[in-house]
Amino acid sequence: TEETTLRFLAKLANRIVLTSAYVALGLRDLAEETAADIKRIEPSFSVAQFAKAQPYRDNSLLQNFVSDLRSAGLPE
Repeated sequence: TEETTLRFLAKLANRIVLTSAYVALGLRDLAEETAADIKRIEPSFSVAQFAKAQPYRDNSLLQNFVSDLRSAGLPE
């Protein structure tokens, strides 16, 4: 259903932001755990695909964000 899809997307989005925040805070273990959650939730997740879909006006913010995701172990 649409509600299930929205919950799935919200859960994935929350994990993505949380992973980046953990990296920024230096909480590597937690970042890697949430990255593993992302891979389990969405096995085809790609940092590059994610980055292409983001509407950031400031590309440097986006690059910092995706750099955090990569450093947590998410695939390009």
